[in-house]
Amino acid sequence: MDKDLIKAIAQEIVSDTIFNNYQIYVVIIAISVISAAITSLVSSYYKKRGEDLATKANQQDIVAHLEVTTEAAEKVKAVVAKELQEQLGHKVLLREKLEAIFSHTFELELWLEKSRTEAFKKISPDINDSPLSKIEMYQAIYFCEVSEELKDLQSAYYPVLTFVLKIAMGQTGVEKSEVDEFTEVHTPFLGSLQNFRAALLQKYSPQAGL
Repeated sequence: MDKDLIKAIAQEIVSDTIFNNYQIYVVIIAISVISAAITSLVSSYYKKRGEDLATKANQQDIVAHLEVTTEAAEKVKAVVAKELQEQLGHKVLLREKLEAIFSHTFELELWLEKSRTEAFKKISPDINDSPLSKIEMYQAIYFCEVSEELKDLQSAYYPVLTFVLKIAMGQTGVEKSEVDEFTEVHTPFLGSLQNFRAALLQKYSPQAGL
């Protein structure tokens, strides 16, 4: 209420005139009701205003959080896509090299057989043409996990090559004993060649996507 009004009411009370004037009671009650109503409205307004501001702030926080989450998800997606692409490229490359080294193992087998046939015509094989050098190169660059199998292959290869060179130089022929000698060196070679191929498949097929 207004200060002057309160002061006037106090003076009326002191002079006892207020008790004889019922209209004053009505005014006081009306003022109290109106004051309470205004206070309630103002309180409700600011409460609603606060709730609206809080809701708006929460919405802004949610939007900001979603933006950050979306950005992070896009970054992860990009990284995963890049890694998958790199893995796919690695698989394609490894598959190509695996097929190549496999081809060279068959070429080596055929080359030795051809060299043996020509050796009977006194034609010595050109060692530089041997596919073994290509196998060694591919193994060193791409297939490091089969180094032991390659050593076994090399150990079995050179006795066969030596025997073929002996045929070309006329130091051996086609007698049964000589044929048996060739079998003794050729059979281990075929076995080591087969083991080398099996090791390649076992250790690199999953990586190559086979």
